[in-house]
Amino acid sequence: MDLQTGERLLLWDPIPRESNVYMEVGVCRVEEHADREGTPVDVLLVASRHDASDGAWRPRFSWVSAYRRLPIEAQAGAYLIALRAAYKQRSLPTPATYEVVRSRWLQEAVSPHYSRPTAIRHFVIAASYVAYDIAAEWCEVEALGDAEQARVDG
Repeated sequence: MDLQTGERLLLWDPIPRESNVYMEVGVCRVEEHADREGTPVDVLLVASRHDASDGAWRPRFSWVSAYRRLPIEAQAGAYLIALRAAYKQRSLPTPATYEVVRSRWLQEAVSPHYSRPTAIRHFVIAASYVAYDIAAEWCEVEALGDAEQARVDG
């Protein structure tokens, strides 16, 4: 989906699509591993449907050059408005995760001296009233099973 800014939103499904629903996915923790090559960042995602827990996942973003946490209105709000309208037309719930192509934020967040600037992708996790923007080369996801247990185990 193209935006007036020239950016484009793509669905990014790090967790099962039926669980990837805005306002039903929460971020329990973000952990940066600055001591490891590529500065990986782990995020603990928990999806809770109205009456039961769907599960938990740990996306690990590798070769992270920047990430930020903002109130949803500050950045991702415009993205969510566009997504909500498009998904509503198809009677689908708005996804909590997506990727921004031709991202204006990446132009500001990634150094022009970065060795592989075209490899960096802009991932977004919209969790309730907070959005996480992550500039990384790739992401691998580990399924953790039960959400309640994942919160305890971390």
